[in-house]
Amino acid sequence: MLTSYEYRNLFNSLYTSFQNSVNAEELDNIISTISTNKNNLKLAIDNIHSTIRENNDYNTILNQTNQRLLQKLNTLENYDLAAYGELKDKNVLYKKLLVQNIILIIIILFSCIGYIGGKKFFNSKIKKL
Repeated sequence: MLTSYEYRNLFNSLYTSFQNSVNAEELDNIISTISTNKNNLKLAIDNIHSTIRENNDYNTILNQTNQRLLQKLNTLENYDLAAYGELKDKNVLYKKLLVQNIILIIIILFSCIGYIGGKKFFNSKIKKL
């Protein structure tokens, strides 16, 4: 086991060897490198924050545009449903009018046939008299 004196000597020798291995100029280089890296990191963080703000602004614009387009889509869908209902109504009215016209034509034909037949019938009765 080492005594406190031996520990102190060991520490002093290690400290001296460390001081000898790293001189002041190297420490300045290390400190300047660390400062440069720190500044570069701050700039990168600022650039990232700026990019995030721009993307957030762009997303806000896209969300607003999306809301407007969704409203237009809903309006167009409502118009589509209304137009479809109106088309069905027009089809029903058209078919109803077609049936009425067919019935009217049949009535007119039977009336004409009845008139002509009645005329011939009465003419034949009158000739017999």
